[in-house]
Amino acid sequence: NLIQALDLLYKNLLQILKSWGVKEIEAINKFFDPFLHEAISFVNSPQHPDRMIIDEIQKGYMLHNKVLRTSKVVVNKKEEQKEG
Repeated sequence: NLIQALDLLYKNLLQILKSWGVKEIEAINKFFDPFLHEAISFVNSPQHPDRMIIDEIQKGYMLHNKVLRTSKVVVNKKEEQKEG
């Protein structure tokens, strides 16, 4: 079926890119790093630490430790308690 063929093609392409030194940037449940990630949205989640990435909108890639494309991510940003 077409979906299985496309999935196999995608996996083969990832293996070829990996053999050339291209790798995906890990994002989910990692702390935000502006050199690796681009924050496109912020949420206030008490279950996650401040600056923790909770969702990845678009994968990022590196080639031999050089960023090809940053990951587009959603970052947890704790709201400060307002006094008064």
